[in-house]
Amino acid sequence: MMNKLVIVVYFLILVCVSVEGQNGSKSDFMRNDPNVPDSESVFVHHNATLFFTGEYLFYKVYSINSTKHTLSKLSKIAYVELVSEHRKSVFKHKIAINNSQGQGDFFIPNSVSSGNYKLIAYTQRMKNIGASSFFQADISIINPYRGNQSSIVDSEMNESAISEITTSENNARAITKEEDSYSEFKLLVAEQKFKKRTEVNVTFKNFIKERGFGHYSLSVRKMDAIPNFPKDNSVDFDTRIRGNDNKTNKDMPGNIKYPSESKGSIISGKVFRKDTNVPANDQNVAISISGQYFFFKVATTNKRGAFSFSLDTFYQSDIATLQVVGDTREDYKIELNSPAPIAYDEISFASFTITPSLESAIVERSINNQIENAYFSIKPDTLRSKLPEKPFMFYEKKLRYDLDDYTRFGTMEEVFREIVKLVWTITDANGKLKIRVFENKFSTPTQNPPLLFIDGVFVQDPDDLLTYNARKVKNITVVRNKYQFGSKDYQGVILIETIAGDYKNQQSGDFVEDLTLFKPEPRKKYYQQKYEKPTESTTRRIPDVRTQLFWEPDIDLSDGEINFKFYTSDNPGDYEISLEGFTREGRPVSLRKVITVVD
Repeated sequence: MMNKLVIVVYFLILVCVSVEGQNGSKSDFMRNDPNVPDSESVFVHHNATLFFTGEYLFYKVYSINSTKHTLSKLSKIAYVELVSEHRKSVFKHKIAINNSQGQGDFFIPNSVSSGNYKLIAYTQRMKNIGASSFFQADISIINPYRGNQSSIVDSEMNESAISEITTSENNARAITKEEDSYSEFKLLVAEQKFKKRTEVNVTFKNFIKERGFGHYSLSVRKMDAIPNFPKDNSVDFDTRIRGNDNKTNKDMPGNIKYPSESKGSIISGKVFRKDTNVPANDQNVAISISGQYFFFKVATTNKRGAFSFSLDTFYQSDIATLQVVGDTREDYKIELNSPAPIAYDEISFASFTITPSLESAIVERSINNQIENAYFSIKPDTLRSKLPEKPFMFYEKKLRYDLDDYTRFGTMEEVFREIVKLVWTITDANGKLKIRVFENKFSTPTQNPPLLFIDGVFVQDPDDLLTYNARKVKNITVVRNKYQFGSKDYQGVILIETIAGDYKNQQSGDFVEDLTLFKPEPRKKYYQQKYEKPTESTTRRIPDVRTQLFWEPDIDLSDGEINFKFYTSDNPGDYEISLEGFTREGRPVSLRKVITVVD
């Protein structure tokens, strides 16, 4: 009896293992295996695939861990580019990734020619695999203000060909109609038809509670009468990256040429001895970015003379100053690394063409764009400001001296001697003045110098501070603590804030480099047209021919539903309500509704 029981249990175990093996996918295995290196992908929800010059391309970036199929925390920076079929970049944006998401927009100027384009997005980590791993979407642009339209005009295309393109596009859209997508989520609109300048209420329903909480974006845009490329959606994107699970993962430790920007933007380079051009080991390199919330770090070079910094996502100035630190700094030179170019030749472009029969639709849309742009100043977007991270000594105990509270002196040496009692100057063996900070009122001064900053700019030479016009100084802040940056010890910090706040680095030579920063795109709150009080509305008499009725890239769903309100324009036609996003667990959500604005 016991033997039979053992056999039955053994059989049941085999069956369970077999069923688990059949039902479990490779992605499930990779999700739970700590030895499988993580890869990264990005998905971009963009508001359209066909644009005219004078229109905005809006987009929302989602960062996805394509190994575990969850939201990614691997990178804090993504890049979005629009590339022409001539392999030229029209724009390149740096996007700050926060909670696996970021946003941006681009106004398409008249300098952009009609033609076929590609919207690409990637992280630096994805560059290790190449352009084949990038998000890519076909974009077509019509510039009606240029005479040469040869790149998109096809005089031989007949009406049946146009019909085929339109049918293909509608079929692609139908795949993600709301009623075919999910029972767990719904987009609800009370009516299907709306009059001009009428309020529309949309409800995004989540029926699965916490499992549906996540990050989403919503676009409401007129459906083009001109045939165009179908938009990618998050569900198709997720299916595609899951289908790539069986491909070789080239993004492997030991084979990573481009490190992840997991803490922010990376600035890197090398230090060489000027006389021998040999890489300099164990040399301190400082980076400073000026401003009230200034940024300061020090890195030490390795045996190859290499150094790198990870910057906070947001910073106030456009210029970063890098310099070799130390009394022998003029014996060295800095060479900064340049970003590796993208291999645009690996990108293929679809073909978009127009025919003379579309002339009236093109003219109408061009006129509407000109009207909207004429009143753009009345409908401004607003920036969502975000302060940089606090300086290293922000929370330390400080002594501040507002110089207007004292008798004004002409030199900084007099200011330190007569006002700032904890700072003093000495003359070294070479006859040069040095600055020192007392650790406390009765302590013996150390030989370690203080850190000096003017308007957040790191100053190595005390002469630059001591010779500065004291009448231009607003205040002086002193911190008495000890610090170590790189391999160098410092006693105290002296912060000088000027009245104008415009101090520039005074150092020059091969040991110092001023770098223009590639700053992330600012987060925006986009303008929403309202007609709540017709008699009081300042925009009631302004023409309203908007094609884009609503764009909200920053939706954080943390409840059973969320409501949106927007107003229709005087531009009749069918409008697509498009919602894209991912739950907090990384599940894609793609919903569509179509409403009609009637005369």
